[in-house]
Amino acid sequence: HDGLPCQTQFTACREAPQRTIIRIQPAVYIENMLFFSSFANCRPKRIYRKERFSIRSMRVNGDRMSPLSSCMKALMVSAFFCGCVNEPAKTGPQGRNARQGETPTADAEAPPAFALAAPTEAQMWLLRSSFAAQRLGRITATSGDSVLGYHEPTTYKNEQEEALDREFLAAFHAGKYEEIASLKTRFQALLPSNDQTPPSPKVLARLGFLNVWEFGERYRGLDPGETITDQAGLLQSIGACSQYFRGAVATNANNSVYRGFAAICTLLLGKSGAPGMEDELAIGLELAGSAIRRNPEFNLFTIGYILSARPAETSDFELGVEMLWRNLDVCFDHTIDRKNPDVSKYIQGFLPLGNKRFCLNSEISPHNFEGFFLIFGDVLVKAKQPEAARQMYANAKLLPSYQTWDAKFRAILDERIASADQLVTPFRMPVNPFQKPAYPTITFDTEDNCMVCHKN
Repeated sequence: HDGLPCQTQFTACREAPQRTIIRIQPAVYIENMLFFSSFANCRPKRIYRKERFSIRSMRVNGDRMSPLSSCMKALMVSAFFCGCVNEPAKTGPQGRNARQGETPTADAEAPPAFALAAPTEAQMWLLRSSFAAQRLGRITATSGDSVLGYHEPTTYKNEQEEALDREFLAAFHAGKYEEIASLKTRFQALLPSNDQTPPSPKVLARLGFLNVWEFGERYRGLDPGETITDQAGLLQSIGACSQYFRGAVATNANNSVYRGFAAICTLLLGKSGAPGMEDELAIGLELAGSAIRRNPEFNLFTIGYILSARPAETSDFELGVEMLWRNLDVCFDHTIDRKNPDVSKYIQGFLPLGNKRFCLNSEISPHNFEGFFLIFGDVLVKAKQPEAARQMYANAKLLPSYQTWDAKFRAILDERIASADQLVTPFRMPVNPFQKPAYPTITFDTEDNCMVCHKN
C-alpha cells in the first residue's frame, strides 16, 4: 500500500487483511494485522536516536515483511516506542476536561476513525514484553538490530548452498551423527578459494554447528566407562567451532545466534586446559556479554547451559544456574517462583514475537520447550534442589508437542521426576570429558546433548 495516505493504508489492512504486506504463521496470527493498525492514533512520548533502530525490513517468525511503507514504519515505531492515547490529532473543544467526564459541546470535533477507547490487553502485553528486558536491565538495543528481534537470514548465495543446507538440517533433526564428517567436507568445499571473496556467513555457521555437535555428542557409540581415543581431534572440533562462528560474526555482526555460539565454543576452548588457550577465555567472556545483551532469550540459555556443566562447587556453575533462571524470567516477562517454578499460567496467550520465538519450539528446534525443562530440571537436581526440579521437569509436559517428543526422552523425563532425590549425588560427581560416564549425569554430559531439543 506504499504511496497511499496513512489512514487509507490502515483501512486497507482492516478491510482486506489477506492482502497486507505481513505474513505470519497461523499459530501467532495477530488478528489479520488489525493489532498494529489499532495504534494509528499513537503519540510519541520520547524521541529515539535514528541510528539505534533499523526498521528497513522486519521478520515475524521467519517470514520477511519488506519493503515496509514509510507510513507502516512509523506505525511500527509507534506500536513499540510510544504510548497509545485516546485523543484526536487536532486539539478542539473535546479536550482533557471532556475526557475526564465533562459533556463535550455540540460542535465538538469528532475523533479520528482509529481512536481507541483503551488499549486492549494484547496491545499492552506486547508493549510490556517489548520493554520488559530493558526494565530488568538485561538487554540494550544496538545499531542494526531489528525492532522485532533477530531472525536468521533464509537467503542463500546459490542453489548448491541451499541444497546442502537442507541435507544438513535433515541429518541434524534425525540425529545422524555419523554424517558429520561428510557434511563438514562438503561445506568446506563451498568456502572461497581466495581471500578477496568474503565467505558465506551461513556456510561458516553450519561448519561451526557441525563441529560443536561433534563435540557435544561425543559419547555416541561408546560403552559406559569407555575412553575417547581421539582427544586431540575433539579439541580441534572446539577450536574449529570457535573459528568458524567468529568468522560468521565478522561477516554478519548483527546475528545474535552466531555470536552466542561463538561465545560458547570460545569459552569451552578457554576452559579446556590446552596450552596457549588462556586468552580465549577473555575473548569468550566478551562475546558472551555482547550476545546476551543482544538476545537474552536465546543466549542466556546457550551460555548458561555450558556453564551449568562446570563442577558443582564452582562459581561458573552458580552463574550458569542464575542465567537459566533469568532466561525464564525474560521469556515470560515475570519473575518465576524459584521454589515452585510452575510456568503453566504464563503459557496461555504467549506470543512468540521477535526474540520470544527462542522460548518456544521452532523449525530448527522442534522440541526446544521440552528439552529446556529437562535440561533445567537436571541442573536444579545438581544444585541440590530436587523439589524445584520436579516442577521444572513437569513443565516439559505443558505443550501438545510433548506427545511427539521422542519416546526415549519422555521416558527419561518420567524417570527423573520419580528419582530426583536419588540423582543429586551422581549429578554432582565430576565428569571426565573424554570418558563416557558410568553413572547418571545431567543431559549435557550424555550422548543426547543436542537431540533433546533438536531431534524431530
